[in-house]
Amino acid sequence: MSTLTVAKKDFQDAARSRLLAGLIVVFALFQTGIIYWMTQVTAGGESIEMASVLDLMIIPTYILLPIIGTMIGYKSIVGERNSGSLKFLLGLPHSRRDVVLGKFLGRGLLVTVAVLGGFIVGGGLLFASTSSFDPAVFVGYVLTTILLGVTFVAVAVAFSSVTKSTSIATSGAIALVMVFLFLWNVVMMIASELAIRANLMDRLQPGEIPPDWYLFLQNLNPTNAYANVIASLVGNSSAIDSVFTEDWFGLLVLGGWIVVMVGLALIRFERVDL
Repeated sequence: MSTLTVAKKDFQDAARSRLLAGLIVVFALFQTGIIYWMTQVTAGGESIEMASVLDLMIIPTYILLPIIGTMIGYKSIVGERNSGSLKFLLGLPHSRRDVVLGKFLGRGLLVTVAVLGGFIVGGGLLFASTSSFDPAVFVGYVLTTILLGVTFVAVAVAFSSVTKSTSIATSGAIALVMVFLFLWNVVMMIASELAIRANLMDRLQPGEIPPDWYLFLQNLNPTNAYANVIASLVGNSSAIDSVFTEDWFGLLVLGGWIVVMVGLALIRFERVDL
């Protein structure tokens, strides 16, 4: 019950600060802007397949949402620690575990409501502007997008729990987001080069399918996992036949990142000197 109390207070504080309203507006403008551009400008107002719109929204969504999730979560614990309110919070009948889980749940609910609010507007435009609207596919898209946002909330909360500095928490969370979004190909290049030098694989030729370990590492990136799930939803699955590009593996990766990040936050915050 203490966990839920912390989560409720955290969500209400964010709502009172107008953060929730701001996030809903940002995500709604983002969704409607992309949908309007694709259905009215690119397609010239002609009816377009919903799957085509959702497929083209994958990259913009997985760039914006990790940034939003990080913004929501990075000050969740370290902010209260710096202000001194964390000691007051722990002076109430709340354990450190309650604080970490409550902060994660409160911020996770915040990103969930923001995504849902954005999709209420965007979904209406999508319904009006596309042919063959499929409610099941749309709901799956929304739920998977929420899961991506919550994943990065977990990452940010984990960084927030392990440091006394807001700037360090911010820098660490943003750095990891940048790696996932823009530098993962560099990580894969380094990994493959090391494997080649260790005679674990040959240099890949154009069009050649990478080995399973490479696909596994590549799709441990939560944004890649999200892209695989959405591509499968809209009928545009990867041409590579591997379990590591399947939608269920993508969902497992997103859930795994949440469990690992929250778990690390719990372990570290129990030991940290306040």
